[in-house]
Amino acid sequence: SLLERYLWTPLSASAGRADGRTYLGNTELDPETSFQFTASATHRSEQWEIRLAPYYNRVHNYIQGSPIERMDPAGRSVLQFQNVDWVELYGAELAASYEFTEQIELAAQVTYVRGENLDSHDNLYRISPLHGLVDLGWHEGSWEAHLELDWAAAQDDVSEFNDESTTPGYALLHLRGGYQLNAGTRVEIGIENLFDQEYSPHLAGINRVTGGDVAVGDSIPGAGRSFYANLSWAF
Repeated sequence: SLLERYLWTPLSASAGRADGRTYLGNTELDPETSFQFTASATHRSEQWEIRLAPYYNRVHNYIQGSPIERMDPAGRSVLQFQNVDWVELYGAELAASYEFTEQIELAAQVTYVRGENLDSHDNLYRISPLHGLVDLGWHEGSWEAHLELDWAAAQDDVSEFNDESTTPGYALLHLRGGYQLNAGTRVEIGIENLFDQEYSPHLAGINRVTGGDVAVGDSIPGAGRSFYANLSWAF
């Protein structure tokens, strides 16, 4: 990309990936070449369905920020975009659902990915941890309600090369409801993060602004408890 090639000033303005690090471009970068293999299997019965989709991805000339001798204003090494000979990413997506009755259904989704630098055998930088969503839903006529569990495991497979920090896991509950007024009009209400859990996703940005409630260098926290209402009209 243009940023990977032409970020020329290693200051806070070139914060790159919102990860608290400062990046420098590299006009000698080669483009990435990706080879991906995927498969998918689905099984259904009257009450339940399960789908599994594993994948494997190998990338040549993978681009990532690599520390150089130049320091940023915070005293950390500037990361210059450079090519890595070979990396691999592999994982799977799993989705399943089960109908208890015509009105009640349990659905779940789980996603996993792992990335490794095949040259150094280090973990790839900023890879999402195992995470998923479990939804207990009810519907009757025009009414529906959902209780959702949104969770992520701890991420300990971090990049030593980029001095990446580990993050703890978390679990959030969301409550949603909806009513279909007519064919084109729908009302929805909900509460996100029902128990006001404090958490920070692994891929959240890193704060660089002084004078706020979040310390410089800390991850930007996820949203606390919030309420919403929505009226939609389709025509």
